[in-house]
Amino acid sequence: MTLITSIITVALMTASLSNVTTLSGENRSKVEIQQEVVNHLSVPDFCREGDKHYVAVRFRINEEGKLQVLEVSGSDQKLGDYVKKQLEGASMDLSDYETGTSYMIPIRFQKL
Repeated sequence: MTLITSIITVALMTASLSNVTTLSGENRSKVEIQQEVVNHLSVPDFCREGDKHYVAVRFRINEEGKLQVLEVSGSDQKLGDYVKKQLEGASMDLSDYETGTSYMIPIRFQKL
C-alpha cells in the first residue's frame, strides 16, 4: 500500500481577502480564520493524485458563532459541494469574528 500525502493549502492572496480584516485586541487575524477553516477540510477521495483544484469559499459567521457557507465557486461542482458539506455545521471557534460580515478565502486542493 502506497502512502499518499494529501495537502490543502491556503493561498494567502490579500486581494482575495478584501472583506477579511485584521481584528484588534484579542481577536484573531485573517490568516488565523483561513487556517481555522482549512483545518476542517481534507482532500476528498475522488481527487486523483497530481490533480490541483481551486475553490473560493464565501461565508459569514451567524449569530450563534457558526460558519454559514454563502457560496463556493470553482471549476469542479463536486468539490464545491464537498467543501460546503464539510464546512457547514463544523465545530469551529469563530466567536471572535464579527457576525454578519462576509468573508472569502481561496483554497487549493492537491493530492500528492
